[in-house]
Amino acid sequence: MPSAAATTTPGMTAELVGPEQGINEASSAVPVFGFGTTADTPESLYSINISFSGTGFSAGDPGDLAPLDADSAVSGVGLYRDTGSTDDVLDSGDIPVQLTDLGWAGAVVQLDLTGGNEPLPSAQNGNYTWFIVVRTSNDPTYLGDGNRIQARIVADNILATDGAALASQPASDVAADALIVRLTRGLNLVSNGWIGPSGVLIDEMAPLGLRIVDGGAAGVSDSLTSIQLELWTDSGVITSSDFAPITTNAQTSGIAFYRDDGTSDDAWDASDGPVNLASISPTSFGSTSPQVFTMDFSPALPLPDDATGTFDFMVVVRTGTITTGDYLYLHFVHGSAMVDGLLASDQGRALLFPAWSAYTNDLMGDDTPPSITSSSWTESSQYLAVWDGTLYFNQQMPAAQTATARGQASDFFGSGLRNATWSNESSLESSPPVIPPASAAFSPARTTTPGSHTADVPSVDAPTAPVLSSRFCRSFLRAARAPVPASNITSR
Repeated sequence: MPSAAATTTPGMTAELVGPEQGINEASSAVPVFGFGTTADTPESLYSINISFSGTGFSAGDPGDLAPLDADSAVSGVGLYRDTGSTDDVLDSGDIPVQLTDLGWAGAVVQLDLTGGNEPLPSAQNGNYTWFIVVRTSNDPTYLGDGNRIQARIVADNILATDGAALASQPASDVAADALIVRLTRGLNLVSNGWIGPSGVLIDEMAPLGLRIVDGGAAGVSDSLTSIQLELWTDSGVITSSDFAPITTNAQTSGIAFYRDDGTSDDAWDASDGPVNLASISPTSFGSTSPQVFTMDFSPALPLPDDATGTFDFMVVVRTGTITTGDYLYLHFVHGSAMVDGLLASDQGRALLFPAWSAYTNDLMGDDTPPSITSSSWTESSQYLAVWDGTLYFNQQMPAAQTATARGQASDFFGSGLRNATWSNESSLESSPPVIPPASAAFSPARTTTPGSHTADVPSVDAPTAPVLSSRFCRSFLRAARAPVPASNITSR
């Protein structure tokens, strides 16, 4: 029984949630309040009531918070004693308090400590002796992205024994800032999914993004230990040969993982950080669809406090011998994002709700280059002449003369010409415009000067290798347009 002469001294009650602080699903313990109270004779905590509200918040079990349990190590609302190595910060050395009982009363969680098993200290280190923590549920029916979870301790709702009476705190209501739910999500990044075999202009891309955060509060430090990626065949035959060799080296692997920490948010750029894996399996596979890859991280990959942009990590794909007609798409396996928290009881948590794991648009193989059909030169200068497709010019021309090579480019396979571009070769003084799908004419201008020249017209269909059409220019000695022998016209 408490001593009649006991003196209990209530201490500080403080809210610990930062402005706009995030929290993920199936979260680790997140401190929302810290408080302390002391006594000069044996006394103990008696009860604590925490009120909850917020946009989209669902009280009860099931609801936004994990199920309540007398074991604070797993409960959706729990109590920890600050006995760890760092005062006033939840850390792995802090001890979960075993509660006598607890339950919901409307939107209020009532912690019952009447069993007297949580004694008051005679003195405390730092500002707090205990943390009140919350953990979110893993129930997508209730826990929605953007939900706000706000906790409040109404005045006099923390009670401790004080001799034959009870001492209470805080003197006035203490409300924490709202925790904002940031659900883990996979994001489709594919808008133009045409991709060619290794060595061409477009043989790598980032098709899938991942947003995964831990909120970044003191005492919250989650790390990603593994995740699974699912690859589906939509058309053709997809095997490991469609990819560069699959290894743990993010800078060369056919399937790689990157952190979006470069100069451009929400885009894969040269300054983004490659994340080398501890392992990835399988590294070789046949035509089975879907194909599931397990990517392990060691050391575990620290999660960002909050997203900068819409995602924080991305999967990068590099091709091998992918061919026209090979279509594939990707997504992260539901519940496969395995995360460890600071506390022993917060290890091995499975994140990622089904509705939040987007499938990418198709990545579409194209190894069929466009073709260029040479047509003719046209000119209107007395110093120029065309014979059998070859442009001849007079060495005695007083100034540069202009002729135009006309031709037809076509590509009726894969991406067609929708990704085609023209490069400004040294033999061309102007670049033809980007041309539309399937088939189109080009007319690059060429200014000739004395000598022997080749006008190269390269067409690059981004997922494939360039095709070069050459029209030769040769000099002649007379201004008259007398017949001269034909020369070769090459197209390769």
